[in-house]
Amino acid sequence: MKAPPKQSVTMLFILLTLPLLAQKNEIVSSAGDSFTTEAGHLSFTLGEVAIETLPARPHQLTQGFHQPILWVQRTARTEDAKSQVTVFPNPVGSMLYIQSRHPDAARQYTVLDLRGIKVREGIVKGLTEISFDGLPASTYTLQVKTSAAKQQSFKIVKQ
Repeated sequence: MKAPPKQSVTMLFILLTLPLLAQKNEIVSSAGDSFTTEAGHLSFTLGEVAIETLPARPHQLTQGFHQPILWVQRTARTEDAKSQVTVFPNPVGSMLYIQSRHPDAARQYTVLDLRGIKVREGIVKGLTEISFDGLPASTYTLQVKTSAAKQQSFKIVKQ
């Protein structure tokens, strides 16, 4: 008996696995529920194996297969943007410092929370202090405009 050609086997494999790529994010569970209030949204299922818990606090628990939204934020480093500002300390307690390599140039900064809501903004000139007092322990994004068309992003962890 002659073996089937590699191309036929490959094509058969692709045709059989293609429908799996078109499936939505769904979970089949024997029990669970969803609740929505002003403070947030909670969805859960019973009997699912715990997969991962992230330390982002407060108001966020990521665990298991039941995930409503995947939020991906692209941050890129270029040598031009990398040479513009330095941010320290990270993780931050109460005060974050931005040191501009060009003290005469005024740059705008914005601090965003995990939901993308602006929590702080201002101008960077020389050494600038940003107070994180009053903000909950969480992960924040610091965006610094380095020119009219470029911006540098930093992931900041508040303890």
